[in-house]
Amino acid sequence: MYKQSGHWDMDISLEELIECNKTCKIDMNSTHHFDTYEGILIYVLHPKHEECFTIQLGIDESGIMYEGDYGCREDYKEISIEDGLEILMKHRELIASRNRLEHLMLKNDLDKNMVSIVIK
Repeated sequence: MYKQSGHWDMDISLEELIECNKTCKIDMNSTHHFDTYEGILIYVLHPKHEECFTIQLGIDESGIMYEGDYGCREDYKEISIEDGLEILMKHRELIASRNRLEHLMLKNDLDKNMVSIVIK
């Protein structure tokens, strides 16, 4: 149902992570990303680790991507895994649409060709 990024680099699949997680924690102000889009990350647990919410998932151009094992802050809101994944997928659509708009503006030599997205 959810597309795993072609850049997935983890010992288990996205599908396996989904199966062992009923909830996730979400960071709506994430700015430190390596290979995924800035803005939103979710945290899930790894079935072979005792600590909760250590696996960081983001989104890139091809799907949901493993971003790392960083743990998360206690104050991140806990939501259902389905909602967290859906938010990541919608974020991907939003970024892709923004990129297409920027390309069209740049192609037409418009004086404004940068589009900022702020989620409040």
